[in-house]
Amino acid sequence: MKSQKSKSVIFFGGKFISEEEAMLPVFSDGALYGWGAFESMRFIKGKSVYLKEHLERLAQTCRLLNINIGYSAAKLKQAVAQTVKESALDDLYLRISIWRLEGKKSKLLIRALKYKAPAQGTYSRGFSCIVSESAQSSGSILGRVKSANYLLQQLAYAQALKKGCDEAILLNNSGYIAEASRSNIFMVKNGALFTPALECGCLDGITRRCLIGLALKEDIPLNQGNFTLQNLYDCDEAFLTNSLIGIMPIDSVEGVRIGRRQEKDSLMRLLMKKYAALLKSGN
Repeated sequence: MKSQKSKSVIFFGGKFISEEEAMLPVFSDGALYGWGAFESMRFIKGKSVYLKEHLERLAQTCRLLNINIGYSAAKLKQAVAQTVKESALDDLYLRISIWRLEGKKSKLLIRALKYKAPAQGTYSRGFSCIVSESAQSSGSILGRVKSANYLLQQLAYAQALKKGCDEAILLNNSGYIAEASRSNIFMVKNGALFTPALECGCLDGITRRCLIGLALKEDIPLNQGNFTLQNLYDCDEAFLTNSLIGIMPIDSVEGVRIGRRQEKDSLMRLLMKKYAALLKSGN
């Protein structure tokens, strides 16, 4: 049985390098202006759910941001596979980052780290959330892509941690729920599923897409639209989604308990089981 090594692995500039060698040029567009893109995903025993979709979204983001990846889809997938193999980790967090330099030049970085799961009991308890002081712009391109210009989300997340909470919910400039600082958000009411529409300024999350697909497959009523904090406070269940945590229940928002917390006939728990099965199968 192969022993598991816990180390940081970086693929940068076409080869594996140390963290010290991975420093970006100081005067690049990426370093000065956050002109870049990234994708985060989880690999379990060498497999990741929706890897193809993550790579396609990265390519789409780079086209929107006028960044030349410099790698074909096949070469990029091969670099990811090599990084995962080199890490020798059974459960890892992998991040692909690409920065614009000058002209049509760019730099690619792929980093694999040991996945740190939420503390025991978190999925039963759920996340405590705040409402961020900052608003997401529903009309901004930055709300629709995973760009390196991520300061709004980072500040919101830091605000949540400062208040002893796990996540921050971002409203848009019209006062509707957009997303959380690093997650999409769903609500359940009377057996139906509700999530902010992309027009609200939320990211077209890969796990969000997965949940929408599961809802259609299971004939679960689905509504994408404009929702207020009051809708969230009045729902039966609410949860967050992203490619690392999967489906995470929301326990409270600004100290207000969310949902009835009833396990019986829980739509959220059904979706959690379905998603867990996808994680095991990989792709």
